[in-house]
Amino acid sequence: MASSAGPSRPVSILSGVRVGLLDPTQSTRLLDTPNSTLFFASFDPHTASHNTRIPSTKDESGRRVVIETLATGESIWRWVPRAKGVENTTEEGVWPRTIDICGQHFFCSQEQWDIYKLDPAYECTILPFPELSTITRCKIEDTPDPGASRPTTASLPKRAKEDSSDDEVTATRAKKPRTSYGYVETEEDSDSDEEVEGMLDEGIGKDRWRRRQSKSRARSHPSRKERDESPTKATPKKLDEIEDLSMLDLTNVPAPPSPSGPGWQGWASFPEGVPTRATSPAAGYTGSETTAASSYVSSDRTYVNSSSSSVGLKGPHPHPPQMPTGTNGSISSTAKRAANSPDRDGLRAKRARPTSPCAPSARSKNTPAPVSRKASRAPGKNKKEAKLRTEKEKRERRDRAFLESLRASVPADGFSDLGRNGTGHVPKPADQTYVPDEDPISLEEKIRRVREMNAIESARARAAKEESLRKFEEEQAEKMRKQEAERQKERERQEWERREREKEKEMRRRKKQEEEERLKRQRAMEEEKVRREQEEQQQREQQRREQRWNSGPWTTQRALERYKTVLAAFSKTKFSAENPITFMTTPWPVLFRPKTFSMEDVDHQAVTAFFAAVKPHMRSQDFKILLKDSRNRLHPDNWRGRRIYRSVQDEQLRACFEVTVGLVSATLNALYDDIGG
Repeated sequence: MASSAGPSRPVSILSGVRVGLLDPTQSTRLLDTPNSTLFFASFDPHTASHNTRIPSTKDESGRRVVIETLATGESIWRWVPRAKGVENTTEEGVWPRTIDICGQHFFCSQEQWDIYKLDPAYECTILPFPELSTITRCKIEDTPDPGASRPTTASLPKRAKEDSSDDEVTATRAKKPRTSYGYVETEEDSDSDEEVEGMLDEGIGKDRWRRRQSKSRARSHPSRKERDESPTKATPKKLDEIEDLSMLDLTNVPAPPSPSGPGWQGWASFPEGVPTRATSPAAGYTGSETTAASSYVSSDRTYVNSSSSSVGLKGPHPHPPQMPTGTNGSISSTAKRAANSPDRDGLRAKRARPTSPCAPSARSKNTPAPVSRKASRAPGKNKKEAKLRTEKEKRERRDRAFLESLRASVPADGFSDLGRNGTGHVPKPADQTYVPDEDPISLEEKIRRVREMNAIESARARAAKEESLRKFEEEQAEKMRKQEAERQKERERQEWERREREKEKEMRRRKKQEEEERLKRQRAMEEEKVRREQEEQQQREQQRREQRWNSGPWTTQRALERYKTVLAAFSKTKFSAENPITFMTTPWPVLFRPKTFSMEDVDHQAVTAFFAAVKPHMRSQDFKILLKDSRNRLHPDNWRGRRIYRSVQDEQLRACFEVTVGLVSATLNALYDDIGG
């Protein structure tokens, strides 16, 4: 299992559900029988429920379980424990992946990873990325002898089932060394498994699940069961305090006794002349209950119908009440709560007991009557019944409030000695009549108080209106400030966009200008190159021509030929600053050899001598055409029109050209006039 030194080898693949691929002794620790097979699955308790959400088989939220199938066909399942370093199994990552098993790297599947988690001889740890998950060997103190016979499945204790909740186990808990490979089932694990089974049985066997839970609680808490099944050990004092659970109608008030009957003192002394039934216990009452006893309140006494009940106002109940029992003879929990609770709790579901108006009320006037437990659960079962019950309780509370206000107007001295004798009556002179007390507050005072209250209410209403108006104005001001801030922000945004557009426009203009300048320079360079080539070509041609005219004897015929050639080139050439006119390119009508005369030699005599010498060598018509053409080409106006003078950059040379050309033009005009042109 240890890693060996040497060159790196390819990662081996570890997959499948076979136990003991690397460690042959692994099957003796995991399998109950040598021929058992393992299967792994993801468990979700909601799969078998009536929930409409069906968990997917690819859902990783469920816990992993291992199912061991024995050779006999029986199956045993248990939880797959989580690895060390994570809170639950869903945080162990995606499988398959490369892990470190005792120093060697394997491309491991999730099934093999779960097999090593089930093996107590190994410890599986999830390390943070990019570290690999590791499987290391644990140190076990008492290792069983491999040669010894392995105990059977029946003799071994069950393997401890993992709790269904990974959050109850801390992430840093390490495995304890085990002296044996048997497992003991704990009560907590059993409860966890029963809880999961209960979740599975929900919707298909709720009653069976409740019975199973009841039996489980009875097994785990035998003292509670013994306490439930034990006979009642209530003392006689407690039995005396138990209320009579017979539901007698207390609402039927008997008719008032006739004037001739016993105890009649006169009903006319009551303020309204109508008897009423009290809602609180009479003063001096110490018994548990007066069933079917009705009291009538008059202005000076209370009439008690003592013939309708066998229970006295004092002393124990003549017949002990019967406690409701369960099916097994034990006292039910409802009866026990009634026996152990105070009298007022035991009678909470019954009608109010008629009492004397002078007795103190058990609750305050503003406190509503308690709602029974059955009524509190009614809205969830039957909304209509709950609504009717609520309306009935409201009416009862309204009636009780009316009776309390009515009793408040009865003088208290008529009941100060109530209960002094056995009948509860107080002797009173026959001639005494009820005189109502005078109202201590005058009508003017009441009107003043009402006006004062109205003024206070008006002031409060005005203050509330002003406060509402102030809040509205503040809200409007805040709204306007927010709108102004938004508008200012919008203006700033538009200004920023405008500057950005201007910058972009300026940048485009600058780039365009730079591009134009670049193209202009490029064209200028090309033109300069063409001009230089032309100048070089002209210079070569001129040198070739001059070389032609400079060689051989110089005669009048050759002088005429050279003049015609230079005059034709002069007519075709476009002179400029780049291609200025020169002395040699100008057609001077003289008989001198080239490069043997200067501009001072061109005068009236030289021009007249040239035309007089060439006239015999030409026909008269040709001579006349040549003279006319020379006169037009060498005219100063022609030079100005063609901007020949401007092509000369040197001003002194330009002035010499102007003088010489003017002199030649005047001579040609005179010659042309002589021949009758």
